[in-house]
Amino acid sequence: MKIKIFVTFVLTFMAFSKSFSQGDSPPELWISNQSTNPQRIIYYTIYPVSMVFNGDKNYNLKAKSFDVTGGDRSNYIAGVYLETCPSCNKVIKTDVDPGSLSEIGPRHDWVEYKDGARGCVGFGIYKIEIEEPVSSFLDTLTVEYDYGYPGNLSADINLTFRNDINGIGGSGPRVTFKWSGNCSEENISTANRKLEAWNHCSGVSRAKQYEFFIYDNSNENIYNLLPLDSRRDCNVITSAPEQNHEFYQERSGLLSAYLSIRKDVITPSDFYDPVYQYYYSRTITILANAQLNVYKGATFTLNEYQNFINAVTMEVLSNGALTLTDSAELGGKIVIKSKSTLKLNYNSKLYIGRNSEIRIKPGGTLCNYGASIRGAGRIFYEGGGIVHHTMCAFPDYLIQDSVKFILDTNAVLSVPNNTTLHLKGNTTSLILKPGSKLMFGENSGILCDSGAKIIANNAIFTSIDSTKKWNGISLNHLSQDTIKNCTIKNASNGITIINKYNGNLTQIPYSTEVSGCSFVNQTNYVLNSGVYVAGSHKVLIMNNTFTSNALAKGFTHGIYAEYCPEGNFNIIGNTINNSNSGMTLINSSPYIARNTLNGNAYVEMGFFLDNSNGTLEYNVVNDFYYSYYSFYSFWSVYILSVNCIVITHCLFYVVLFHLRFYHKIFGYVSLYFTV
Repeated sequence: MKIKIFVTFVLTFMAFSKSFSQGDSPPELWISNQSTNPQRIIYYTIYPVSMVFNGDKNYNLKAKSFDVTGGDRSNYIAGVYLETCPSCNKVIKTDVDPGSLSEIGPRHDWVEYKDGARGCVGFGIYKIEIEEPVSSFLDTLTVEYDYGYPGNLSADINLTFRNDINGIGGSGPRVTFKWSGNCSEENISTANRKLEAWNHCSGVSRAKQYEFFIYDNSNENIYNLLPLDSRRDCNVITSAPEQNHEFYQERSGLLSAYLSIRKDVITPSDFYDPVYQYYYSRTITILANAQLNVYKGATFTLNEYQNFINAVTMEVLSNGALTLTDSAELGGKIVIKSKSTLKLNYNSKLYIGRNSEIRIKPGGTLCNYGASIRGAGRIFYEGGGIVHHTMCAFPDYLIQDSVKFILDTNAVLSVPNNTTLHLKGNTTSLILKPGSKLMFGENSGILCDSGAKIIANNAIFTSIDSTKKWNGISLNHLSQDTIKNCTIKNASNGITIINKYNGNLTQIPYSTEVSGCSFVNQTNYVLNSGVYVAGSHKVLIMNNTFTSNALAKGFTHGIYAEYCPEGNFNIIGNTINNSNSGMTLINSSPYIARNTLNGNAYVEMGFFLDNSNGTLEYNVVNDFYYSYYSFYSFWSVYILSVNCIVITHCLFYVVLFHLRFYHKIFGYVSLYFTV
């Protein structure tokens, strides 16, 4: 329970000594006052500026040697020290008298023996403020204890306030440091005010050690929040003295180590202290070379908090990592609720293991600014919410390896301007369930390559602004794409299919199916094509419609194919309207049947063929200036089979000296012209 305490500092020699009593051993962090003036009392404050871990190497603010009876110990690894007196409820600063015997400070929770301690610290980063008010002196530094502390190096460090002239570390008020052992005493400025337990001085160092600290229920860990904040979360044992801090920095969410979450954990819903008027940490930052792991079976929830525009942000910095453990059954899970954000910076890493999941609730945000996203798990956008999901703008929003990117039924995701949703790698998939919608800003689109694929059924792909266009869907390389019964609106190139060819025709049953879809132009721009196919086979384009609401000529090409070899390339049952060329075929050999091409006074050709072979039958062409225009093409089978072309209100124009015909007639051939 929080108690508001008013603390007054008297800058006089204290009536009692804080020096060590006989039998006490010195702490691991000594703080001494070597002032030349006996009246110059210094004050120090120690508090965490990262996630900190206790002596059990658990994410737990409660010290390893917690003693509920009090005594001369500190029960939490917050750095604060509480005198055992009736009037002492909260300490902001601790004073150190001048003199060689006035060395005090906190112990590290790594050691078992805590008698004589003035506070307790654990693994992680702590900030130390040292103040001498008479001369208005204030200096700060940080000390970081890694997983391997102390290792083969000394555990002890001494911080000393000095104010003599031409002494150790310079002249005037200053703070020096010295690791025990073969290191000399130096001004903290020589270490950029950042002391590291693995790097004491020149020639006295070791590698920083990264192993997983654990967040579970072991060692009576009753916490379930991330991040913990010592100003709010100490004193969780009701019979323990108040040991919460008071300071004004929100850095308890920084992760400088490896942390594995092995139970269900949630971000706090309490971010503000109205009594002391400061904010608790609501940002989790995974620093370079650090890693946050969500272990199999555990769920980490980024909570919703209504009183803030943005509730919680978890950010992975460059070279930091966020991992969700593989599992044969239930992997790790992260839930991003409304107003919360997971931000992946450039060159950071996200690994989503098998059967693991990142689930984004309506209003939650996943930002990828150039991270490596890998694994066999899934990114899942929930549907059913009023608030749309949104992505953050980045030119190449890359997802690879085997990740499944899924939009649930009725989920809506907005892709901002100049952003490509890029899926790469065998079995990486974009899956859109019925009723889902992807909305795109200008110069944005979808790119699938290196085996990645789209599976979409009864979904919508459209522009955010109905008067603007977006790039479209590009499907490159061999895969098995299925886009059925979908609506593709306002895309410059609706669906582009490229390089889906392999000489081994039995390798896959099909490469791409686009069927039952509607390609719609609502803009005042002439779009390039509804479907474009190049260098591909085993493609089915069937029963699709192409329409333009605003323009008589809404598409340059309805369907455009080039350099497609023979091999199960079928264009069947499509209805193409408002296209300057209904179908354009260059060096391709498809089977084209039962399509209807409807022109008007502003369009030119029903079919345009150049160096193309194949079968063309049972198609209807209406109202084009040229129904059929061909160069150097040889249609070897049934080019004019029984009732194969019905032409009304247009010219049947064939450049005969550029065309070679071969056709078999098994019945009465009719060509209908209405001029």
